[in-house]
Amino acid sequence: MRWAVAAQATGLLALTAAVAADWWPVSLDHRVAAVLPGRQATGIASLLLHVASGITTLATPQATVLITLAVAAALPWRDRSLAARRTVVLPLTALTIAVLAGKALLNRPGPPGSHLHHLFGYYPSGHTATAVVCSGLLTRLASAYQPGCRVRLRAVATTWTLLVGASLVFHRYHWLSDVVAGLLLGTVILHLTRPPREERVRRLSQG
Repeated sequence: MRWAVAAQATGLLALTAAVAADWWPVSLDHRVAAVLPGRQATGIASLLLHVASGITTLATPQATVLITLAVAAALPWRDRSLAARRTVVLPLTALTIAVLAGKALLNRPGPPGSHLHHLFGYYPSGHTATAVVCSGLLTRLASAYQPGCRVRLRAVATTWTLLVGASLVFHRYHWLSDVVAGLLLGTVILHLTRPPREERVRRLSQG
């Protein structure tokens, strides 16, 4: 597993350097954006744009983080609840710092149609990174109480995250490389902040 985390971290650093240097990922971003439908599209494209807009609205980072914290707080009290809170606080703190640092460092403008005067840059995608981390944490917490659902929960979390990323690109809220960076960043944070023994919360939940 360590080699996978190292590969993901290396990929994130390489992508960040390439974007900062205006290399090929930037050209790919523009080619992808050029074939996407505009905001005035009609028919199926218009329907897909509305769906993408709804998904990105549901995936607002602030709301997603609050839901994750609420689920952790709603777990049974005593020591097991404290363990659940520790499970989510560190990853969410690392997520916030890493996303804001990346955005401030590159201060990258968004694709055509995005907000031109954004407080921070668009790289990496905070929506995507938050979807990865929060869906992963919710899966970790829920599977601690229902171990048999772990595979299905991971499938749901992965599907949701990919839908969020695709919607951001399709609706021109983010460049493709912003989303890829968010996916890599969120995955790395989840792995690096995993408790030494992932079964700790499960043991606490069983008393």
